[in-house]
Amino acid sequence: MTSRRLRLAALVATTCLTVVACGGDDSDDTTNPTNPTSADSDANDPAPTNTDPDDAAITIEDFEFAIPASVPAGSVAIQNNDAAPHTLTDDAGSFDIAVDANASTTAEIPAGTYEVHCEIHSTMTGSLTVA
Repeated sequence: MTSRRLRLAALVATTCLTVVACGGDDSDDTTNPTNPTSADSDANDPAPTNTDPDDAAITIEDFEFAIPASVPAGSVAIQNNDAAPHTLTDDAGSFDIAVDANASTTAEIPAGTYEVHCEIHSTMTGSLTVA
């Protein structure tokens, strides 16, 4: 009877360890709905607001940024057409804007030229000119 309990306890422990080990964070996981910027919010980050998707100056689709040659300074619209959340993040740290899956947002971005990336999907990069 004791041997059976020990085997059962070992099986339960192994199962728990397997579940924990397989449940790790994968930054390229497109199904992860968490917002990586919410815990790291900074007073200097622009405050996103909802906007009409038809007015989007920057579009995210098929895990790529579609950024016009230049967007007007001030309120910049971003439309995410993917089923996964993304960010528009300045490489130098001036802004980090989260955009939920199949959603749009606007953010105040000052004039300048920025190299940008997605914090969630590192292969997504681009250059943004705000004039």
